[in-house]
Amino acid sequence: AEVVSRVQSSLGHDKSEREMQLGSVGDRLDRLEKELRGPWAKRTDKLDASLSELQQALSAARKSGEAAQQQLAEQAQKLESHRSIMQDRLSYLEKVLGDSSQEAQAARAKLEKVAAAQGSMQQQSAHHASLVER
Repeated sequence: AEVVSRVQSSLGHDKSEREMQLGSVGDRLDRLEKELRGPWAKRTDKLDASLSELQQALSAARKSGEAAQQQLAEQAQKLESHRSIMQDRLSYLEKVLGDSSQEAQAARAKLEKVAAAQGSMQQQSAHHASLVER
């Protein structure tokens, strides 16, 4: 009975010692995890914040790009409208000037005919005057 009691006592002592060692290993692991989690958590938080900033900047850039595209489309439409108006005005001016030019050429031709007729009349008048004098 004494041997059994010593063996039980020894086993109980070994069991207590193992529990203390396991407890101290568990405690040590908990401490290590906490120590490692701290810096990693800070780095993770910084990375998350940086990612969030990048996403916001990307979103702002997309909105700005869309606004710029809209403005360019509006400007292109205005320019096309202006070009069309200027083309119409130019066509009108070409027609008016073309008509005026044709009218001016016709008027010059008439003036030349009148001048030629006048010259012819002056010659005839001079000829008649010379006949009357004779």
